[in-house]
Amino acid sequence: MKRIPLVAAILMVGTVLAPADLVSERWGGKDTPCTHPGTMKVAEAQTGRRLVFDLSPIPRGARVHRASLYCFTEDDRQPTEPPLVFVVDRLETGGKPVHKGDPLRLEPPWYRSFDATEAVRRWVADPKRNVGLAVERFERFLAPRTYLEVLYEGEAKDVPEQVTGLHTLHHDGQTFIVWTEAAAFRPAPAEVIWVKKFSENGDVLASGPGDGAYDLPHHPGITLLALRRLQGLGLRDKASGFQGIRGLKRIRQVPPVTYRVYRHTERITAANIHEAERLAEVGPLAGYDTETYKIHFKGEYLNQREEPTSVIPTYCVDTGKALTPGEALYVHTPRVTGESWYAVTTALAGTENLADITDANSLEGFLCETAATPQPVLQWRQEDRYRKEATEHWFRYWAAPPQVNLPSRSFRVAYAVGENFKEPGPLTIGTISGAFNVREEIRVPKADRITLAVKRQLDWLPALFYNEGGGPCAA
Repeated sequence: MKRIPLVAAILMVGTVLAPADLVSERWGGKDTPCTHPGTMKVAEAQTGRRLVFDLSPIPRGARVHRASLYCFTEDDRQPTEPPLVFVVDRLETGGKPVHKGDPLRLEPPWYRSFDATEAVRRWVADPKRNVGLAVERFERFLAPRTYLEVLYEGEAKDVPEQVTGLHTLHHDGQTFIVWTEAAAFRPAPAEVIWVKKFSENGDVLASGPGDGAYDLPHHPGITLLALRRLQGLGLRDKASGFQGIRGLKRIRQVPPVTYRVYRHTERITAANIHEAERLAEVGPLAGYDTETYKIHFKGEYLNQREEPTSVIPTYCVDTGKALTPGEALYVHTPRVTGESWYAVTTALAGTENLADITDANSLEGFLCETAATPQPVLQWRQEDRYRKEATEHWFRYWAAPPQVNLPSRSFRVAYAVGENFKEPGPLTIGTISGAFNVREEIRVPKADRITLAVKRQLDWLPALFYNEGGGPCAA
């Protein structure tokens, strides 16, 4: 048998056994933030549209783990009829697409994307078979925002900076996953404020951490002015001139960053993250309660404008445990009791960092989770505008299926106990619209009863029901 020099043998073995990188990238039109912009073409057809993606950057025969097609509507409303997306089998004379088989399935748990994995695997193995996807029966379809994301084995390039500071907390059947955001979305130290006492007559600020009102610590946050800066949006501090408030306008581009939250039955590493369950994709600034800002107005909500100094507090993950400004949050409701590991990654314009999986963004030890009924989490106590004795208690409730149609939907719950209330006593139940001056929705609590207010699922339409499809392909 011919002998091979030891060094040569080691090199050959290394070449054969060296694992490829996990690569997650995005393909789309020239105006969509993408790894590969301008790689999607739209061809009009009699029955709809045909989307063709140039997947040549993926090495032929590369192993494809997952592919997802994201579609959107012009006004972010759900189409009346379920949209259909088919894999095109061939083109007839005149370019009419012909397809066979079932349409692509929506991907749980968010139902915002279609599973295109098998189609992309076929195209990567044989590029000549790639004649696109047919989109049919899709009202108000917005082609420029459409994109395809592919997770495959290849060579990772230009990955974004990874998140850090990952930690978790589990109680009352829910896991609170917290991490430090990308630098572009962290406030400057001078922008951080501390609330000693929340009050409808004007919040009382402190100079730093400490013991605040109602046996709670000072609550950190930022102002609305700082939030709008981090969002890259203009402050609406000029009177609208009509009944309503003007839409937000972009005045500065911010990095197209998102965070991806993973869960697994073993510690998550760069080698096995493709096997982990992706729970959610979270946008920037997800650690702030952005519904609390104050809007000034006259009469019947005329000449509305934002108050720049409005307090934007961070969320609390438990009583008295608020996030630090610059941290993000996702709340998961596990359905079974057991041990879980979590990880969070950064994606920039669809390019995900799957290489840097360390203790900073992947739990080293497992988290013991117990399936239980979730409970609202106290965020702060607040002094009422008229009845100082009837302190208002403001909570956040992160609901999940089967209570609501989508995971981790956050609802506001508040109550106040009248100073003359005696058990047993009356309970008044109201609703919070979530669309206007949310922190003042309890109104004046009656002195002899408990007043409870719960956020509506649909703003301004509390009496309507909607099916479980509310939200897909529109967010």
